[in-house]
Amino acid sequence: METLGNPQNTIAVLQKYKFNFQKKFGQNFLIDTHVLDKIIDAAGITEEDFVLEIGPGIGTMTQYLCENAREVVAVEIDKNLIPILEDTLSDYRNVTVINQDILKLDIPALAKEKNVRYMVAHVVRFWPGYEALKEIYDTKKYGKLISGTMQRLGQFPQWSWNNWMQKEECSGMVPFDLHIHDLDFLVYAFGIPKDKVVFRAKRSDSDFLNITYDFGDFFVQTQASWYATKDHPFTACYSFQFEDALVEFREERLKIYLRDGGVIDSGGEAGALGAIDLPQTDAYANEIRYFTDCVENGTDCEKVRAEELAAVLDILNNV
Repeated sequence: METLGNPQNTIAVLQKYKFNFQKKFGQNFLIDTHVLDKIIDAAGITEEDFVLEIGPGIGTMTQYLCENAREVVAVEIDKNLIPILEDTLSDYRNVTVINQDILKLDIPALAKEKNVRYMVAHVVRFWPGYEALKEIYDTKKYGKLISGTMQRLGQFPQWSWNNWMQKEECSGMVPFDLHIHDLDFLVYAFGIPKDKVVFRAKRSDSDFLNITYDFGDFFVQTQASWYATKDHPFTACYSFQFEDALVEFREERLKIYLRDGGVIDSGGEAGALGAIDLPQTDAYANEIRYFTDCVENGTDCEKVRAEELAAVLDILNNV
């Protein structure tokens, strides 16, 4: 029976083991049974489900998961919490605790061992404007790709608890908050770059990252920035120059400027050569729908490959 949702029981466990919270792990524990019940209900967890929990803490949510799921694997980085978890989860036979950094855990191997489907969520792969670019590149509709530029810009984050977003060791800052999305798309669409040139200017109130990637036959310049302003809107856009057209995506609008003149516009403005049939679907919904289809059909999530994600992390860890 789950017990740690009760504040008194949580305090008793912490005092018993003389546990001290560590800021570097961002530790905080739920002590509201109503919130815990709502989380379980919202997740729709049933006795047929396998659950991977990242950061179980002292096992509060883990107890609730064990009560509802077929099997739970809880990955905890803090070795001081392992004896506590062995105690608080001792009544459950459907849980395994792994003392490891989740970023170093071989999740594909774990998924294969447990016979479950998994997918890392990188939503840009499912964004209609970016999917259109990949299709143009794959089909060579406008000839070979020559060069490209990508931008992902935002405000310097002032909203995070204890300013953790502003700490490189906690959030990774601009490379992992913003640029990771464009880099993931580049690897997905064009493969792993052969080389890169990095420029970065990190200040107390801003972070600027410019990377040029060499793909052999073409190059792509990227910019990701946290600006020191409260008024600059979030921006994500691209321009790619092919032999026979410039393909541009800005403010959810795709335009193709043909080499010999004329514009094809997803906005379908008067005077344009024609309208692009750019699906007006929600990328996040597309992503979830793709994953659920893979689960229901028992197929692998081929659109998001583990080796591509590993390459993205390897590149960013060396920025």
